[in-house]
Amino acid sequence: MKNKYDTSVVFLYSIGKENLLPEHFRKQIPYSTIADWRKNDYSHYLGHEFRYFFDQAFSNVELKSKYFQLKKTIMSLARSWVTLSHILVSMVGRPRSSSQEPIYTFFVPERHKKINFSSII
Repeated sequence: MKNKYDTSVVFLYSIGKENLLPEHFRKQIPYSTIADWRKNDYSHYLGHEFRYFFDQAFSNVELKSKYFQLKKTIMSLARSWVTLSHILVSMVGRPRSSSQEPIYTFFVPERHKKINFSSII
């Protein structure tokens, strides 16, 4: 029996935004079907001039997805900072004085040597 797919799935593949679909679903679609969707010229279809409505809607969905991914990453970094801040702050040296160019040093406890980051900053 031939599988039938929703038009939004076909549309996402035709505009190259199939990454919005779950990966396990994308793996179920045969490559030949995907290739047909990408080769098809949808400008010959009636109503293709209204496609921009869908382009904007899927762009908004993609933006929202990126927002949630970025928010998750930032929250992970914040949790890591809260956990490790007391260790990291004690390891990073302070500038020598305000009149001189600041030299930041990083103390590596296991090697007991300083690494000078002034040339990097």
